[in-house]
Amino acid sequence: MDSVDAQCLLLSTMRGKIQAPEIWSHDRSGALTCAIGNSEYRFTWPPEDVAKMAEEWRNGNSIEAPEYALLFRDAHERVQAILHDAGLREPDVVTHDFSARELRCVWEDEKQVVVVDKIARRGQPTAAANKPKALADAGAFE
Repeated sequence: MDSVDAQCLLLSTMRGKIQAPEIWSHDRSGALTCAIGNSEYRFTWPPEDVAKMAEEWRNGNSIEAPEYALLFRDAHERVQAILHDAGLREPDVVTHDFSARELRCVWEDEKQVVVVDKIARRGQPTAAANKPKALADAGAFE
């Protein structure tokens, strides 16, 4: 999850200094892209830079990321585990949309999307609210 850790590093660095991007896309290649709202302007870090930022974050050389970033980190990790347990391959892209409180997994060649909405605050019950509907319908939670 290098790209998620890199996202946490970037958000902790931006905290209180500039408006943080609302949309973050985590590519299976390891690249990380961000954008503010539906802007056509996006910035992408290549996998090698993402890996360096993730290592810096894990080594604790930065302040803590904002709570909302940590919530998405936790949700991303939980969804990845669910997908693995269900026998699904890693999505091509996982998008964190902070303004919509939504995490979206996309498999481009299979035209599949799993959406986890209403990412809850830490400590709030999340099991029912955050079950991806496609996986719930497939019995992945039983």
